[in-house]
Amino acid sequence: MNIWAKITSASSPLYLCGYRPFFLLTASYSALLLLGVILQINITHTLWQPPTPFWFIHELLFGIGLAMLAGFLLTAFPAWTDSLRVDSTQLQRLVLCWLVARVSMGCAALITMFPAIVFNVLFFVLLLSALAPAVRDKKHQRHRIFFFQLLLYFFVMLLGYWFWMTGDKQQTFAIMHTGVGVFIILLLTILSRLSMVVVNHALLKYGETTLKHLAKPPRRNFAIGIILCYLAANLWLPQSSIAGWLALACAASVLNILNDWHLTKAWRDLYYQIGYSIYVLIAASFTLIGINNIWSLSIVNLDVTWLFIGPIGLAIALIMLVVGQKHSGHQLEYGAGIKWLMLSIWVFAVSTLFTISNLWLPLIIASCSAMLSAILYLQLNWKTHSRPRCDGKSG
Repeated sequence: MNIWAKITSASSPLYLCGYRPFFLLTASYSALLLLGVILQINITHTLWQPPTPFWFIHELLFGIGLAMLAGFLLTAFPAWTDSLRVDSTQLQRLVLCWLVARVSMGCAALITMFPAIVFNVLFFVLLLSALAPAVRDKKHQRHRIFFFQLLLYFFVMLLGYWFWMTGDKQQTFAIMHTGVGVFIILLLTILSRLSMVVVNHALLKYGETTLKHLAKPPRRNFAIGIILCYLAANLWLPQSSIAGWLALACAASVLNILNDWHLTKAWRDLYYQIGYSIYVLIAASFTLIGINNIWSLSIVNLDVTWLFIGPIGLAIALIMLVVGQKHSGHQLEYGAGIKWLMLSIWVFAVSTLFTISNLWLPLIIASCSAMLSAILYLQLNWKTHSRPRCDGKSG
C-alpha cells in the first residue's frame, strides 16, 4: 500500500488506533509551526507573519496539544475501560476536521476567524462524544478526571473565542494563558499514569525487582488544586503578589510529586530522566512567574507561553514515544535515533527558559532543536504507526 493509500483509505492500519494518525500529525504540525516561528523572527520580519496575534499560542494549545491529547485519549480510554475503539471512519472524520481547522486558522487573514472557530469547536465536540461512552459506566469513574479536564479545556477555548471575536485582546491573551495552565494540568494527569510505565520499566531494566513505583493521586491532585487556584487568582488579579505566591506554591506542589520518583537506580534510565526533567522545568517556570510577580522585577519578558513551552514539548515527546512504542507492540527503545530525539527536545526545553531575555539566539536554537526532534519522530515512527502491530495484537 503506497503512502497516499495509507493516508486516505479507511482500511489502512493508520486508522486502527487513535495514536497512529494523531501522533504523526502532532509531530508534522510541530515542525511546520516552528518553521513559522523561525520565519517570523527573521531580521526583516517580512518572510512570514502570523494571521492573528494569537495564532501561535492558539495552535500550540488547540493544534499540537489537542492532537496529542486526542491520540492519547482515543488509545488509552479503550485500553483502560475495555470498551470498543473508535472505528476507522469516525477516526478519519476527526482527522479531517482537525486538518480543516488548521488550514482555516492559517488562512484566517483571508477568510476571517469564523471557519476556524467552527471546525475547532466541531473537533472538540466529536472528540468528547467519542470518549463519553467509555466513562459512562460507574466502574470506570476514576478515568472521568480526563473527560472533565478536557471539558474545562473546551470551555477555556470557547471563552477565548468570545473575547477574540469581541476584539478584547487583553482578555483573549489572559484566557489563552489560562489555557496553557489547564493544558499543564492535563499533562500532569497523563504523566501520573505514564510514570508507572516509565519508572517501573527503569527499575526492571536495572535489576530492581523488589521495588515498584505507584503514582499517588493525592500528590497530583494537590498540585492540580494549587494550579487551579493560581489560574483563578491570575485571571482576577493578573501579575499580582497573590498570584505570585500561588505560583511559588505551584512550583513546590509539582516538585512534591517527584518524591514518588526517588527510587534506587531508576534515575539512570533515559526515559526516566526526561520524565523527571518535565516536573523540574514546570516548577522552574512557576518559580520565575512567582519571583517576577512578588518583587515586580523587569528581568524577564514574561510570556507564559514561552515559559511553559519547554516542559510542554518534553511531555508531548515522552507521551508519544512511550505510548507509540507500547501500543505498536514494541518495548521502549534506546537506539541512536531515540537518543538524538531526546537530546534535541531537551535542548529545546532548556533553551526556551532563556527566551525571556529577549535575545533571538535562544529562540532560534529552541525552534531548530524542536523541529529536529519532530522530524526524527516522524522518521522513526512512520513505519510502525502505519503498519499493523508487530506482536499481532489489535490496535
